[in-house]
Amino acid sequence: MAPAETTTPKKALVFVPAPGIGHLVSVMELAKRLLERDDSFSITMLLMSPPFAHDVTTYVEKLSASHPEFQFLGLPSVPPPPLEDVIACPEHFVSIFIADHKNHVKDMIVNHVLSNKSVAKAVTDVIEGGGEVKRKVKAMSETGRKALLKGGSSYVAFETLVGVLSGNKA
Repeated sequence: MAPAETTTPKKALVFVPAPGIGHLVSVMELAKRLLERDDSFSITMLLMSPPFAHDVTTYVEKLSASHPEFQFLGLPSVPPPPLEDVIACPEHFVSIFIADHKNHVKDMIVNHVLSNKSVAKAVTDVIEGGGEVKRKVKAMSETGRKALLKGGSSYVAFETLVGVLSGNKA
């Protein structure tokens, strides 16, 4: 009698693209490239319904048919922030909209993606905002924010690029 083959469980990767087709396309390309290099992953896409943009259902149906190795799960809809927020600061509007999905993302990961509860616990710790990972992310976020301010490295680099493109600087 031949020994039974054991299969190593795949490592779960969960992507939560920002709402809208552009982010989904980019994330799908990244996920496809990851699987091309290493097929030991299972990939799940958690999808937010865009508050005002076109529905991505048709695109997701085509992706599901052509890429059965991916799992697509729709997150429950959340009410969009007030329309005044879009006019005042679109980035803030999107940030609030995405943050309002946090509990749904946590629920999907714990209850629908992962079967190993210790892994699910580590994931929820990060999502809930505790621990060293959260502190590092906040520090990197602050560094990135400062880079975008006037005089910051990204600001200066962009100004230089604009100057070169406009012919004002060499």
